[in-house]
Amino acid sequence: MSKRLLLQSQKNSTLESIQKSSLNPADFEWSETGLPASLVENQAIVSKITHRPTGYYFIFDARDHYCVRLAPGLRGKITQTEYVEEWEKALLYFKSWISVLETEISSPDLWAEIRRESALLAAPGEVEESNERFDDTERSDVHMRIDEVLNYLTSIKSGDESFHRYARNRLEYLKDASNRLGRKDFKAILVGTLCGLAIQAGMSSSQASDFFRFAGTLFSSVWKHLLN
Repeated sequence: MSKRLLLQSQKNSTLESIQKSSLNPADFEWSETGLPASLVENQAIVSKITHRPTGYYFIFDARDHYCVRLAPGLRGKITQTEYVEEWEKALLYFKSWISVLETEISSPDLWAEIRRESALLAAPGEVEESNERFDDTERSDVHMRIDEVLNYLTSIKSGDESFHRYARNRLEYLKDASNRLGRKDFKAILVGTLCGLAIQAGMSSSQASDFFRFAGTLFSSVWKHLLN
């Protein structure tokens, strides 16, 4: 089985790229991994660097040219394979992978945020929640709170007219849902809508946490009022 490994000097070049990012070099580990044989190539041992906390990896297959395999891939790909002639171009792919890895790690887990904000997902206390429709007064109150969500979102995305239109359309749909649906069904639509808005807004982890905390407080008072 042939070995197609990086030189130590080449590995050192990748370290410089990691050090220029916000990632911790101690979270990365080099190993030698086997590539299976194909119709045109024999099995080979190649160099692999893994980001241990996530399991994401970058493989360098060094031959008379370079084959790189990366996960996550660039431009939204799950995995990606590229062939380049020169080491400098392989290193450029590695630098781009580091940038993608930074973005992926910093992206908030919005579903986890929703679970943490239990005020949005469960009625307070032990009283079983009704699925009756809102009356006119309750519906007006819900609409007012939806408007507060819109004001919150437009304040953190000031000047982004495209997002403002998207948010208004989604929240108008939410108001319409409050006219048609029972309370429990409306809550499910509410949670999904807020999650979609947070994703569309490109919120950071801290922004998403603040947003769901705000929404949880805003709407938990609605459920408490309805159950009293």
